[in-house]
This record gives sequence, structure tokens and C-alpha cells, in this order.
Amino acid sequence: MNIGNHNRPHQLAALGYLTIALATLIVSSAACNPVKDTQSFATVTPNVAGQLTVTHRAEVSQAIERFERIWGSFEVRNNPALQEEVATAQAINDFGVKRRGLDKSKTDSWFVTRSAVVESVQVFEYDTRHFKAIACVSEGIDDVNADGTLRQSFDPQMTKKLYVFVREDNKWKLATLLNVIDPKDISRELEARAEWDRQLIGTVPDWHCTR
Repeated sequence: MNIGNHNRPHQLAALGYLTIALATLIVSSAACNPVKDTQSFATVTPNVAGQLTVTHRAEVSQAIERFERIWGSFEVRNNPALQEEVATAQAINDFGVKRRGLDKSKTDSWFVTRSAVVESVQVFEYDTRHFKAIACVSEGIDDVNADGTLRQSFDPQMTKKLYVFVREDNKWKLATLLNVIDPKDISRELEARAEWDRQLIGTVPDWHCTR
């Protein structure tokens, strides 16, 4: 069933739960993760970013949509190994299903991702081994029972995240992400990240969603 605007606070709460839980676990893991030897990405000019986006928009959008749909799916709760299709071992260790305790959760209902559509994206870095992009994604969230039956289906809401993907096993896999929908929170969250994670994220470009 489709929930109308009168349930908008519940929609935002559902989407916020998924986003905040993910971000919180990345931050909380920083203290227990050693600094790793990772590449420090350089900032590109707007013209270069525009060219990268024109060239790689479809590929990058597909990778992000695939990640969001699988990562937030009901199936992942019952089969955490599915995360390996869309995220690196480090990402899974830091904020995967087992890290969040969802594989052993006794809750009566879960918020899961029904759909994920990239509405706009800007690619800031791209080569054969990695890419970095900011995407505005329309995410549909469902509230389901522990057996997967639908309780409520919420209207899609827009998210804005910075994604860093790397190429592993001939697939694009998430290395890290950062919620950038509220600029006031970016500096505080970056300060709480481990050094290796800050190096992966690099400079957070100032970019606004477009339709």
C-alpha cells in the first residue's frame, strides 16, 4: 500500500534510519581501524568533472543503484554474503549486516530498500580502478515484517551521498560513502573518520542536485 503525504514524517524517519545507521557505524568503526595504505585522491576542476560525468554517467549510476538496491534489500538480512557482490571486505566489516547486528535481529519489522534511482550525478574521479561521485538518489523504502511481508510502503525520498567505488573481481564495489545532504554535518563526520577513510573520501566537492 502507498502512504500519502500525511505520513511524510514516517517516510523521512524510515529513510533517515537507514542513512544515519550506516553513517554512524562508519564513524564508530574509525576508532578501532588502523590507518591503511590507501590512495589519496586529487581534486578535479569543474570542467574535468563535467567531462567525466558525460562519459561515465550511465556506468556510475548503474553501480550506485545496484549497490543501494542490494545493500538495503530484505534478502541481505537473511544472506549477508550478498553484500560481497556490491561492497569491499573493509566496507562490509565496518558497516555491514553483521556489524549492525541485523543478521541476528529479533525485531518484528525492518526498513528495506524497495527501489533506488539516480536522479542526478556528478563524477569527480574516474579510472579503471576507482571512481568518486556525488549522487542524488530517489530511494523507495518499505517497512516489512520479519518474514518479508509488507507492512507499509513509503513514497520515494531523495538522498545525497558521496560514493567511492573500487574495482574488484571485475565488479564495482563500494569502498566508502558519506551523507552530504546537510553541509553542516560534513566536517564533523569527516573528523570522526579514520585516516584511511578520509583519504578515500578526499575533498568533498560543493555540488547541488539537478534534475
